[in-house]
Amino acid sequence: KDVKKYSEIKKEYKANGYKEISKDTKPLIIEAEKQKRSSQNILRPDSDQSSPELSPYNAMSKVINVSGGDNWKNVTEWIEWDFKAPKAGLYKVVFHAKQGSKPDFSSIRKLVIDGEVPFKEAETIGFEYDLDWQSVELSDGKELYLLYLEEGEHTLRLEVSLTENMAQIIKEATAVQNDLIEIYRKILMVT
Repeated sequence: KDVKKYSEIKKEYKANGYKEISKDTKPLIIEAEKQKRSSQNILRPDSDQSSPELSPYNAMSKVINVSGGDNWKNVTEWIEWDFKAPKAGLYKVVFHAKQGSKPDFSSIRKLVIDGEVPFKEAETIGFEYDLDWQSVELSDGKELYLLYLEEGEHTLRLEVSLTENMAQIIKEATAVQNDLIEIYRKILMVT
């Protein structure tokens, strides 16, 4: 299914009269450790005491306060959270994340809300390498992407993904590998 770009979705938001949630409204916070489902048993909540910015945080004892981590790296692995939007409107999305396992690379995640990717740019959200925790806004660096939610229950899924360029490289490498396997089989038959 083709997913529309944010520029098209933004026009639909405007045409429908959707408004951004008021800054006076209490932020909608989804705690990572409160995940509901995951594709693998190894993708479970964990503890991190590296920053008092984490919630919950306790310097004296371990508390479960993170999810994912170094185990969450294979394409199509996913974690889901259920949450409730207090009212209908356009929400700003910010992830509190740390990607300290792949220097010189970004970890790419696909955002899925209620079973659908909200717009094309949500298919490849990049989390840059940094040993510190960082706030990653859903944006292209220039424009903040807002997400429309109806009041009520929703499911958010983050899925390990690849950039379009990386997916193409893997597809071509797989084709070359299959060709080499076929040549190898022919050589075995002749010898």
